[in-house]
Amino acid sequence: MAYREDARPEASPFEEAIAPYLRSDEELLWVDRARAGIVFRGMDAFLIPFSLLWGGFAIFWEVLAIGMGAPAFFACFGMPFVLVGLYLIFGRFLWDMHVRKNTLYAITDHRLLILQRGKLTTMALGRLADLTLTERADGSGRITIGKSPLSYETTGSKSTALEIDEDVRGVYRTIMEAQAALKRTVRARVEEPVSEHHEDVDAEESHSMPFDREHEGHR
Repeated sequence: MAYREDARPEASPFEEAIAPYLRSDEELLWVDRARAGIVFRGMDAFLIPFSLLWGGFAIFWEVLAIGMGAPAFFACFGMPFVLVGLYLIFGRFLWDMHVRKNTLYAITDHRLLILQRGKLTTMALGRLADLTLTERADGSGRITIGKSPLSYETTGSKSTALEIDEDVRGVYRTIMEAQAALKRTVRARVEEPVSEHHEDVDAEESHSMPFDREHEGHR
């Protein structure tokens, strides 16, 4: 994990990787790679038993067909089901590990950035909603953004899950503090013209009052 420190003379490899995607008007607050290793999600409570049933039956069918000397058509017919079963059992975990190995997260004072195998996804901090924090005993965890915390995909249209390797609570706090600071900035920009307008009106009234009194004196 890398929090931005202005006093540090050299940037980390993660900061160098995300630097080309930063705008000139934003400040990098945090950057890190997605959590490594096998990650279990809520949907696995359903997918693991289902994959074992599917894969076990498909493999049993294939072995039985080959052992009984069935025509090649039957052996070939069962192969796609075996491949799907193997993917559900362990292939999806290997693919997910590969995706997360090439995924980089970054938080700036304006955006959340997800760099995944050369593809950049950005989200405005002001529009992030329904953040769910899931923390493990070792400090790792998940930050889910969206309506579906059980979504399996690392990124998706319904929800986005950030798999954090360490200090997930600190990363969550960084997002919340950056959102609060952004709201204060926007509020200040909205209120500033209003205050300036009131000052201009007061100045005009102060200038007009002697004039009105002078006319009253002539009357």
